[in-house]
Amino acid sequence: MESIVNVLEMVGVLVGGVIARLALLALGAAVLALPIALIVEAVKAGVRLRRRRLGLTPVDGLVWTPRVCYAPGHTWVRRAGRKTLRVGLDDLAQRVLSFADRIELPKVGARVREGEAAMIVTCGGRRGEIRAPVDGIVTAVNKAVERDPSLIHRDPYARGWLYAVSPINGGRGRLLRGDEALAWLTGDRRRFAHFVEGAVGIAAADGGDLVAPPPSLLTDEQWSMMTRTFLLTG
Repeated sequence: MESIVNVLEMVGVLVGGVIARLALLALGAAVLALPIALIVEAVKAGVRLRRRRLGLTPVDGLVWTPRVCYAPGHTWVRRAGRKTLRVGLDDLAQRVLSFADRIELPKVGARVREGEAAMIVTCGGRRGEIRAPVDGIVTAVNKAVERDPSLIHRDPYARGWLYAVSPINGGRGRLLRGDEALAWLTGDRRRFAHFVEGAVGIAAADGGDLVAPPPSLLTDEQWSMMTRTFLLTG
């Protein structure tokens, strides 16, 4: 009888030790997870703050902001200094150029002319020319998007900017802003959805978001038609 009691005591000690170790492991995991959770929340808070600062608003499956001007080829322009304008792609353009894997920016010092090709975005071997929204001299380029083209998709209105230009002759071009820009953008959004459905037979609107087809699903003719229609390529 005494031996049975001793065995039970040993088992109890072993079980208690295992439980204690598991508790310590759980506590350690919780302690390690806390900084990670704080970092994640800090990143989310930073994203929310940047979105508020930029005035980013979801509209009809797209994100837009009234704090920039828009050009007909779906680039945006924002003042970045007394004599400097910053240029980027709007949310529709970055969807047209889905799966971008290479970006060729203009050279600093180059002259760009409104409506003429200033740079190239390559998507799975397909090239899309980006027209300059204004006349001017390139004063800076965003090397980050050359290294990581996905920035034009993940953050098109901020970190995904393309180049800066010093405008010539006022350099305001045919730019839209405010309600006029919003009406134009949502109109082109509907045209793009119709194009995608007709070209590849899928609904472009998925749960309210605007879904663009991978370039591999488009024929050369369809790609050319899409970029001519929405990016105003030649």
